[in-house]
Amino acid sequence: MDRTALVVFGCLAGGLACTPRGGPAPPEAGAKAPSEGGDPAPAGAVDETVERVQKMLAQGRVEQAAKLAEAAVARAPDEAKLHYTLAVVRRHQGDLAQSRAAFEAAVARDPKLAPAYVGLGAVAIELGDLEAAEAALSRAVTLDPSAVEAHYDRALVAAARGDLQAARTSLERAAKLAPSDPDVAAALAGIRLDLGDPQGARDALAPGLASHPEDPYVQHVAGRIALKEGRLDEAVAALERAAAAAPDATEVQLALAEALVRRGRADDLRRAVAILEPLAATESAEVFVLLGSAYGKQGAPAKALASFDRAVAIAPKALGPRVRRVGALAALHRCAKARKEAQWVAREAPGSKAAKAAEAAARTCRRAGGR
Repeated sequence: MDRTALVVFGCLAGGLACTPRGGPAPPEAGAKAPSEGGDPAPAGAVDETVERVQKMLAQGRVEQAAKLAEAAVARAPDEAKLHYTLAVVRRHQGDLAQSRAAFEAAVARDPKLAPAYVGLGAVAIELGDLEAAEAALSRAVTLDPSAVEAHYDRALVAAARGDLQAARTSLERAAKLAPSDPDVAAALAGIRLDLGDPQGARDALAPGLASHPEDPYVQHVAGRIALKEGRLDEAVAALERAAAAAPDATEVQLALAEALVRRGRADDLRRAVAILEPLAATESAEVFVLLGSAYGKQGAPAKALASFDRAVAIAPKALGPRVRRVGALAALHRCAKARKEAQWVAREAPGSKAAKAAEAAARTCRRAGGR
C-alpha cells in the first residue's frame, strides 16, 4: 500500500459508514432520506447517505457517488458529515482542490470533527501546502490524540521539511497506537534507518514483519536494512519479494537495483541494467549513478562515465556522482580530468569521506600510468 495516500481520510478510509472519532453520531436504524429545501437532515438520514456513497465508491461508481453526495449537500448544506463525504468523493475523482474545499466546509460547520482535519491535512500535503497541512493535523491531534493517521501524516510533513527527528517522534506515537500497522512500522523503521540506527529500524519493523510478512512496503524496508548492514543476499531476497508484490513502485525497483549492483555477480549486473535503463527517462541522478556503477562493474568505463556525467548534469552539487565520475575517469586514464574533479570535491567538502574517496580514486589513475 502506498501510504503517501496517507490513509487520507482518517476514519473514512476503511469505509465511509464508520463513525468519525470526535465526529457525528452513528446512523440510526430506519431513518428517512434527507429532506428537501435545506432543512436539517436527521442524523440517521445523513449516515444512510454516507453508507450509500461508500458502497458506490467500493463498486467503482465514482460519478454516481459524486451526484449523490452533491445532492445531499445541496439539501442539507449545514451537515458537516455530508461535506466530509463529498470531500472523500472529490479525492476519488482526483480533484484535490475541491476535496480541500469540502474538508474546509466540513470543519467550518463542525470545528470538532477531527477526521475532517486529518483529511484536510492529507490533501494539503498532496497539494504541497505543508504549512496548512501541519496546522490541520495539529488540530486533529489536539481533538483526538488517538488519531493514528494524524500522527502518521505529521511525520510526512516533518520528513518533507527535512526534520527526521520530528518525523520519528510522530511515527513513534503512531506505533504506540497501532503497533501492528505495517505502514506505520515500515515508515518508522525507514526513518530510524535514515537516522543511522539500523538496530532501532529492525526493532520498529518487527511488528510489521510479524503481522504482514508479505507486505511490499515492509519487505522494501527490510531489504533496505539488510542492504545498509551489508547482508546482500538477504537484501536481494527481500527486495525481490517487494518488487514482485509492487512491480510499479519505482523506489522498490531502485533499491533492488542497488542491491544487485552491490552484490555484483554478472547476472546481477545484467538484471540491474535491465531495471535501470527504462528508468533513465525519469531523469533521476540516482538512476544514472546506479546505472554507471553497473556499467563500471561490467567493464564498460566509457558507458559508466556517460552515466555519471548525466547524473552530475542533473545534480551538479551532489558529491556522490562526482566521486564516481573520478573513478570512471581514472579507469579511462584521463588523469588530469580525474584530478580536477577530485579537487572540486575537496573544495566543496574538505576532509569528508567523499573528498577522501575522490582523492583515492584519482591516485589510482596516477599509479596506472595515466596522464
